[in-house]
Amino acid sequence: MPNVDLEGLQDFADAGDREAPPHFAGRRGVQDDIKNAATRCWNRWQNGQNKTPGATRVVSGAPGAGKSSLLMHLEREWAKTGAGAPLMLRLGDPADFMNGTAFAERLADLLSPGKGAQIRTDLAKTWSLQAGGAGIGGQVGRESRIAAPDDPINAVLSEVSVEKWKGPVVVAIDEFQATTGDEGSLHAMVLRKLHAQDYAAPVMAVLAGLSDTLDAVDRLGVSRRAIESHHALGGFSETEAQDLVAGWGGSYGLPPGGDWEDVMLDEARRGSCWPAHVRNALAALADEVVRVEGDMRRVNMEPVRRRARERRREYYTGRMSSEMWQSDLLLGAVARDFRDGMRLGDVIDLIEKHDDPSGSRRHRLPKNLDADDYCRHLVHRGVLQADRGAVTTAIPSLRSWIIQTCVEAPTAKSTAEDGASAFSRQPEPSAFDDPTDPFAP
Repeated sequence: MPNVDLEGLQDFADAGDREAPPHFAGRRGVQDDIKNAATRCWNRWQNGQNKTPGATRVVSGAPGAGKSSLLMHLEREWAKTGAGAPLMLRLGDPADFMNGTAFAERLADLLSPGKGAQIRTDLAKTWSLQAGGAGIGGQVGRESRIAAPDDPINAVLSEVSVEKWKGPVVVAIDEFQATTGDEGSLHAMVLRKLHAQDYAAPVMAVLAGLSDTLDAVDRLGVSRRAIESHHALGGFSETEAQDLVAGWGGSYGLPPGGDWEDVMLDEARRGSCWPAHVRNALAALADEVVRVEGDMRRVNMEPVRRRARERRREYYTGRMSSEMWQSDLLLGAVARDFRDGMRLGDVIDLIEKHDDPSGSRRHRLPKNLDADDYCRHLVHRGVLQADRGAVTTAIPSLRSWIIQTCVEAPTAKSTAEDGASAFSRQPEPSAFDDPTDPFAP
């Protein structure tokens, strides 16, 4: 019997999307672009060219596209490389960036372990934090690069000399779409200085978030036209999914080329090779392998398939907001008639075409949302993905599920109006649940 890592498999199944998979597949172009930008920033600094303007990178995608996994993977790989490799400060919440003291403390600890506590103490003495509004404490503006600092990065530079840095620093902010404020916010000014390379140090930013992340970037005063590289993550190719499945199995000691690989690839195809679906199928398999104590001869793939389908359905219903359930028949009509490559204006026109103000609540726009708002909401929820004006289906299998679930079928669905159980409706069994159907969600 192969030496299967049961403890590792259980950890993987329990972790969900909180940890990157042990084997990372795909996204090679995005990885190379971020690393090359950081390396260029470092090399120019070493050569006395202190600025690399426009180094900011934006990574966006629907929930489950693998944005956080990408950042975790880069952080892990760079840490293995040692001196000269980029150092990543990965912030899982924009609040960790907007809180100037916490940001400075974490940056200082990254560059000089144990230095963060001293930075926090010093800032408590010298800053009037949060004065006049939310955001990074201290005044961001004109400052001497060697005198007392007035923003968190300069506060760190005053304590940890850049000459002691071992490589470029990449400040990676996840869930960036949730960043608050506008271009007058203090943290927005720090972000613009990072983008303009207006610090006496080789430091750049990576901003990762949902498909509407560029809206937040614009709101904070870094024009999307100034962003040299924006990566909109979609599904894996079948080759990338195969690489992930095989590499994942190898990491835990599963025998290569077994039936389990064929089933996992089949489940990946059913979910449009969407990263979250591939991972959920692997988690279902991990549970089963642990159950049989690593004896692959006893693995029953039917419950694995069933659990993978359940997790796909849970993912789809998790994308549905109360506003989308309220207007489910409008949503279904829009999803049915949508075509990849439409412009934002075309999608808004499509929503207005199907909105029926005189019809039932389910046929019309939710209260307080116009067609433009509704379109942006669908982008935020991962139904659509906008990249430089062109709109695509972020997750094709999700669109199929919405059409199957939300296109009008009065005999199969509740027809109650206001006060009905529309918020908790679950899809009826359908052909999409048939494991022989190659297009099943």
